[in-house]
Amino acid sequence: MRYRKILILGAARSGRSWLARSLAEVTGIRCWDPGAQGVDAAHVRAEARAEATWILEEHVAAPDREAFDEADLVVLLRTPLWLRALRSARGYLRGERRVSAATAPTEGRASPNSDPLTLAGERGFLCRSSDDVRRLLDEVVGVDSAPPAN
Repeated sequence: MRYRKILILGAARSGRSWLARSLAEVTGIRCWDPGAQGVDAAHVRAEARAEATWILEEHVAAPDREAFDEADLVVLLRTPLWLRALRSARGYLRGERRVSAATAPTEGRASPNSDPLTLAGERGFLCRSSDDVRRLLDEVVGVDSAPPAN
């Protein structure tokens, strides 16, 4: 397998969780979400990084620096604001309440003012559209999979 450690960065409602689950399903690599409610984020990050393979999803404003440095592939989701707003409104109407990871302490994390793609260099992959996500899935595991229609 070409990529053993994958870090997915994106804003709230950008599709991080969907992409992490999709990659986990096709690769067999466990995905971790340190931003999930009710979990100790630092513990989840440490537990994930202790594994030989992982898929870790992080908010783009405060990625874990150690995971960033260890990742074989850094995926940056740049989902359009209008789509994230639509997803957020839909979640609100469903009664979903989420705490923003952007308000979490940033100690030990990459600077939110740094461009993740610039820092990642050749390990970086930018996803702005569903076509980009398809290319990413093909790149990682050679599957033809489409993101959910929204």
